Amino acid sequence: MSKKEGNLLPIQVRRTVLPDGEPGTELSVFCAPRNGSVSLDACLTCTECGGLHLDPSERNTFLMCRGTARSSLPPEQPSAAEATPTVDPRVATVMTANVVCVSPDLSLDALTRLMLERGISGVPVVDADGVPVGVVSKTDLLRRDRRDQLERDLDHGPLAAGGYEFDLGPRFQMTRLAEEVVEDVMMPMALTIPENAPISRAAALMAHEGVHRLVVVAARSGAVVGILSAIDLLRWMARQHGYAVPLASEREPSEQDPNQDTT
Repeated sequence: MSKKEGNLLPIQVRRTVLPDGEPGTELSVFCAPRNGSVSLDACLTCTECGGLHLDPSERNTFLMCRGTARSSLPPEQPSAAEATPTVDPRVATVMTANVVCVSPDLSLDALTRLMLERGISGVPVVDADGVPVGVVSKTDLLRRDRRDQLERDLDHGPLAAGGYEFDLGPRFQMTRLAEEVVEDVMMPMALTIPENAPISRAAALMAHEGVHRLVVVAARSGAVVGILSAIDLLRWMARQHGYAVPLASEREPSEQDPNQDTT
């Protein structure tokens, strides 16, 4: 099928690292007629689907859709700030659609290895349905390391050696916890933006909250479908002025870094 017969839609990939070490993978596509993400299986059974092209390297994987130019839903009413003559695409068309998540019960040792191997500084934490329940970053791990160092000092420092006498009271005791997991150190909230929101709203949220990255969620299910960074917005702005800068969806997987600098 030629491109004139439909549009090439990028496949959104959410990989969730689970305690057993096997990443769970969810594939979805942003459907313009439905104004939200749907599972890849649902797309393949749609009468407008023109086929799926899978590339093992993930560099050229897409779904052909004949119905992306039509929408059965009324357009979202823009706010006063958004009612401008400039083109303001939805977040889903600009975001990075390949994102790594972790489950709350993943061990901190496994999380540390994941961050080091992928060179990332933070990841969304999701429940069994892929809905974000928090964010965990390198800063959270550093706080944990500083606490562990304090416990080692108490065990082996002057207090333990009898150099000082200090009465902590009859009810005080130190207890070693079981292996810690992500839920123990994560920030139990995540700044999110719906996939069908205008990018101007995302930019306003970033500026107001002083953050560089937002978790993008499906309009209906609330599950994570991507990450939108300040760099993604800058790429889009450059494109509007004629610069040949690829959007996140057009970059090769080795160049994509959706989870870096999630502060």
